[in-house]
Amino acid sequence: MTTALARTLGSRAWQLALLLAAAAVTLCYLYVDIPVTKFFHPYKGTLFYDVVNTLTRLGDGQWYLVPSLLLYLFYRKRDAIIARGSLFVFGTAAISGILVNILKPIFARYRPKLYFREELYGFDWFHTGHAYNSFPSGHSTTVIGAWLAFALLAPKYRVAFLTVGVALALTRVAVTAHYVGDVIAGGFLGATVTLVLYRAMYDKPAQGAAS
Repeated sequence: MTTALARTLGSRAWQLALLLAAAAVTLCYLYVDIPVTKFFHPYKGTLFYDVVNTLTRLGDGQWYLVPSLLLYLFYRKRDAIIARGSLFVFGTAAISGILVNILKPIFARYRPKLYFREELYGFDWFHTGHAYNSFPSGHSTTVIGAWLAFALLAPKYRVAFLTVGVALALTRVAVTAHYVGDVIAGGFLGATVTLVLYRAMYDKPAQGAAS
């Protein structure tokens, strides 16, 4: 795992992606987050909101943790490929969930609801509470990480899987639970965890080099 982490974070591709993600989050914070949130806010109470609010629940970690763990337990002595894939998905959801819950109270960004209630916008560092844990988006971390994992396990359907993951992540903006920047940061975190874990579990050349 340590080798996979070093190889991923040390790669130029990941470092470039980090710079682009940081730039995107910054630009969203300055110019995009509030206008987009204002655009979607009036839709609360409409059919559109109800449908999207139902879909956004698919970002809950339980939908990925419980089935993947059960599949692993069932197939661990029956089918090594399915068992390892299930463990991979479980790991992405579990590890990214732990990391995002550590980061949220550190950044303590005000959720959109506080902007509409009290015009609070920004960060209130090292503060706990649901209203202060907007950054990064936990749902986005989970769905991007999990659906990227599906794409890596079944590359034939990677476009469909990634499209679903991005769409589910964006529902957090549509229901005004998060800002666009929160979703970008969460998605980047989830993708990073997935790529590191994939290298640790599936990258045979890396294992050979390490030995």
